[in-house]
Amino acid sequence: MPTSCRAVGSWSDLAWHRSASLLDLMWRKLSTWKYFPKRSDELSDEILHAIFLRSAARHPQRIALRLADPGPESLRKVELTYGQLRERAEHFARYLQSKGVQRGDRVVICLPRGMDQYMVLLGSLMAGATYVPLDWSVPHERANYVARDCGAAAIVTEQARGVDFVSACPTIIAIDADLGDIAAPGKATTLPRLDGDDLAYIIYTSGSTGHPKGVMIRHRNIAFQVRSESEILRLTRDDIVYAGASLAFDVSVEEMWAAFYAGATLLVGSERLAKSVDEMPGVLHEYGVTVWCPVPSLLLTVNHPLPTVRLINLGGEVCPPELVRTWAGSTRRIINSYGPTETSVTATWCELTGHEPVTIGKPLRGFRCWIVDETLKPVPPGKDGELLIGGDGVGAGYLNRPELTEQKFVAWPGAQGQTVYRTGDLVRQTGNGDIAFLGRIDLQVKIRGHRVELGEIEAVIGHVPGVGQAVVRLFDEGQPSQLLAAFVAANTEGAVNIGLVRTIVEENLPDYMRPAAYVVMERLPTLVSGKVDRSALAKPDTIIPAQCSVAVPENDREARLLEIWKKLFAPFLYPQWTISSKILGGIRCWQPGWCLRRATTPTCAPSPSVISTPLPRSASSPNGLRCEPAERGTPSCPYSVRATFCAQSRRLLPPVSFTPSQARNGFCLILSTPRSPHPLPPAGVMPWPPPPLSSWSCPP
Repeated sequence: MPTSCRAVGSWSDLAWHRSASLLDLMWRKLSTWKYFPKRSDELSDEILHAIFLRSAARHPQRIALRLADPGPESLRKVELTYGQLRERAEHFARYLQSKGVQRGDRVVICLPRGMDQYMVLLGSLMAGATYVPLDWSVPHERANYVARDCGAAAIVTEQARGVDFVSACPTIIAIDADLGDIAAPGKATTLPRLDGDDLAYIIYTSGSTGHPKGVMIRHRNIAFQVRSESEILRLTRDDIVYAGASLAFDVSVEEMWAAFYAGATLLVGSERLAKSVDEMPGVLHEYGVTVWCPVPSLLLTVNHPLPTVRLINLGGEVCPPELVRTWAGSTRRIINSYGPTETSVTATWCELTGHEPVTIGKPLRGFRCWIVDETLKPVPPGKDGELLIGGDGVGAGYLNRPELTEQKFVAWPGAQGQTVYRTGDLVRQTGNGDIAFLGRIDLQVKIRGHRVELGEIEAVIGHVPGVGQAVVRLFDEGQPSQLLAAFVAANTEGAVNIGLVRTIVEENLPDYMRPAAYVVMERLPTLVSGKVDRSALAKPDTIIPAQCSVAVPENDREARLLEIWKKLFAPFLYPQWTISSKILGGIRCWQPGWCLRRATTPTCAPSPSVISTPLPRSASSPNGLRCEPAERGTPSCPYSVRATFCAQSRRLLPPVSFTPSQARNGFCLILSTPRSPHPLPPAGVMPWPPPPLSSWSCPP
């Protein structure tokens, strides 16, 4: 028998430009006997596409790809067997070779969701190239940046988008226009032999520099990860796996290769279906999907049962406990998988039951995890620290970013000198040895001098009944004010009770960690990857603190005064005194436009009654609102006249002094100073109308 042959099957939906030879027909016949040649590179455990080739050799007639939601005008096939997909991929690999693509070159793939992208991906790997996926909706500038940064040897797209890449790469393959040439048998060439250190793919993720960074994953990294994760997924060839993720999101790697490893069917979603989440349950049920890998925010939108789905593999985001309680069942497994792109998709996993806390579990076979402090020294169980990941799944680093690679991929002594990846994730080891995810270290913020992990606040809100998902964002924006806002989406069972959320937050978090604003949304905005897009969460326009009610001004003076305060203290509808942290949450004193400066002179702390008790209107001061003088015996500072407006009574509160600690950490709203050209009258009556803001002086 010959020692090599191309894949078998037929492309009945394509116009062949050359007649099949007798030898071609013979090899197609041999496919029914499950015979395929064996090359050392194909069957190596360290070569990614060998996983697909093995399944194609075992059962070439089984369905590999099926298209969900095919277009009504489409005349192309809606499913491909493993044998047919292999044949197409090998033809495409040789087509790439004819275009000059060699081993180690980068091939950018920018195609809409569909079966073609899998042919292109497999063909690129068979040609020895590294595939670089882009989402179909990627902006022109970002696409060109990626193509130039990776040094693309070819870009595979559709004719309509080909013009976008002309300046970035001379070799543009329009899959829809060149389909006939790709399908033709072409010249028989030898496909390159690869080893485990060749790059399989480069996925670009967001970067802090304003440009995305390319994560390089070797064949041996991802091939090992697929085998290791398949042990816990336990897929069979009878499974139907839904492939809904963009190729640019590493969940697509998990979907695709888990199915190919088991010889299962991959149900490929369309671009339209990806934007029509309301139709998702019906599609999953219609096609009998048994395995689904959604991000939690996507599963949160599903309000119909999924009777055919036996395995939900969650990942990419923090999993809300309420979501597990909703979907866990005796016949359905729910797995919470965790892992950054830099460690080949998944590194740890936990099977969730709904009766135990949600964690990211323990490492997969062949992976190792450590929890360390800022000096990279291990911390004891129960202490917070950064997660390090080691093992065969750790990637090769960042493309063209040597400094960042050196910073994140380190040869750590605790790993016997092997390279480990610093995730930047804050975790804690629980009593049973599981790893609890607490949030991103780079989401750590400072509020009133305190270090705060936004993930910790999100976790508390996420445990409130009725809350499906919660994201907390601090709006600082270079102003002296800070606004801590929580954005909440309900689960499928009903609405969110914000009063209950506030109560539980107050019971579990200190005042500086309590959000001042709660925004209930039907659905949180997401990125192409399906993760929550934090940057799309806008600062609330108007906030009415929980303890306040909107009252109608009683006269024209009060109406004008309130309008001034509303503009200055936006987004709060009414101003609140800083020390009322129960009302304000994580907010410091603020306001540009009024005389604002940090208090530097230590003074005495006020009594609670002085802060909380509004003053009645002074009968002897019909033209103004009265401010009581400071208590006798209180050491004064040069800038001692301080006041604020109370929302409940629409009155100015009395002056308040500060402790040294409050003076260091807070701001003072100064309405007048000894050097002001418009000091308050001795009686403490605030004149109306007030002098122009431009005339109020601010101490140096």
